[in-house]
Amino acid sequence: MPAQNDPLKRVVINLESAHWGETNDWPSPYGGYYYVAGGAATGPLPGSKCQGYRSKMISTSYGSVIVGSRVFNDVVHAQDFIELAFVFRTTRIADPQYFDHTRGTVIDALTAHIGTAIRELTTPVPGSVAAAILAATPVALVGAREAADDDVVLGMVQKTVTLADYPDGSYPLNWRFTNKIPMHGAKSGWSEWDFEIEHSMQVEPCQS
Repeated sequence: MPAQNDPLKRVVINLESAHWGETNDWPSPYGGYYYVAGGAATGPLPGSKCQGYRSKMISTSYGSVIVGSRVFNDVVHAQDFIELAFVFRTTRIADPQYFDHTRGTVIDALTAHIGTAIRELTTPVPGSVAAAILAATPVALVGAREAADDDVVLGMVQKTVTLADYPDGSYPLNWRFTNKIPMHGAKSGWSEWDFEIEHSMQVEPCQS
């Protein structure tokens, strides 16, 4: 049970923007569309929360920038923690309208699968929550959007936010996805990418 000096906090996490440096041999052969999928979930205190998340398309071809996309918005015990885990992927789907039209369905599937994975944890501890999110994410994506099993995973990140370390205020939460892999088959050479995904987190007293 939470202690009496454990007030509730409103925590809001947004995906603010995506920036990229030089990319080599992208968008070919995947169409140039990238996205971030995963979610956030709280620790073991009563009233635990989980929310699935998938960004809109990020396109290197057209310079798309994401602004103000909500990742998490809920009330959390001040002595609890939140873990975020995201997978950075590129999709073979060339129609951004189809991709974005399915976003609500995919988020519902992510929230359901992540929630089940978190509830199955005997005692959620830092690290195990993020691992459960990462394990549930590809299952939810394939179940909600058949073509997702053809997507290419470019990287993944996870972070533990211990609320006791974050007094009321605003904080940046940024991740960088960068890698270089050899190409095989008809093309030779290297494929490489360098993306930075910027989030913001707002912590404030819960208004009763």
